[in-house]
Amino acid sequence: MFTEKDSEIGTIAAIGPLGNPSHSKYERLIARAKQVPAATTVVVHPCDETSLRGATEAFDLILSVGAGTGLLYLLRWFWWRVSAWSEIAAMVSSFVVALGFFVARKMGHDVPAHVSLLITVATTTVVWVATAFLGPTEDRATLVRFYSLVRPSGPGWKPIAAEAGLPAATDGIARALLGWVMGCAFVYAALFGTGSFLYGHLPQFFAWLTVFVLSGVGVAWVLRGFWEAEQ
Repeated sequence: MFTEKDSEIGTIAAIGPLGNPSHSKYERLIARAKQVPAATTVVVHPCDETSLRGATEAFDLILSVGAGTGLLYLLRWFWWRVSAWSEIAAMVSSFVVALGFFVARKMGHDVPAHVSLLITVATTTVVWVATAFLGPTEDRATLVRFYSLVRPSGPGWKPIAAEAGLPAATDGIARALLGWVMGCAFVYAALFGTGSFLYGHLPQFFAWLTVFVLSGVGVAWVLRGFWEAEQ
């Protein structure tokens, strides 16, 4: 290919190959695509009241299903009786109770969301605690091996610690819970602080920044205590 272009300064000449060999596959693909009928595309946006209410009900159902298992997931590290059967019982019971309230609302029984949430949490807690006491427990040798490797803290592991012949863990539940609270505050302060900064809400940003720094210092203090105890 040879092209020329005149300007006030002079003539500019551009010399190049006739076409780009690397584009041949692309051109063949475009030629094939032109022969295929266009796909029908539909965009649906639920703006009506019924659809939006359905999304809210689905969110409330998911919240209720997961709410009753939170305490279990914390205490399983501090009590040797919490097993997989306790977790299964908690998940099944919370789902059944939450689904029952969902169906009751559909049948016209208006149960406030906070009431159903509290009842779901209470029922689930009773079920998984009863399963922990009455249901099958983990193999004793497995528990001893787990304690020897992980050394979980709290009085809930005293029988296993005695069988393992090891002293009790030096870190306590209070320190671990403090680290959990500080960690949650650290993460949420970072999230909400970033949002406040992006939206230009500077007073809220500096408040969240203060929480972020203090909680970060608290997490570092807790972790330092754990590491010093291990050494």
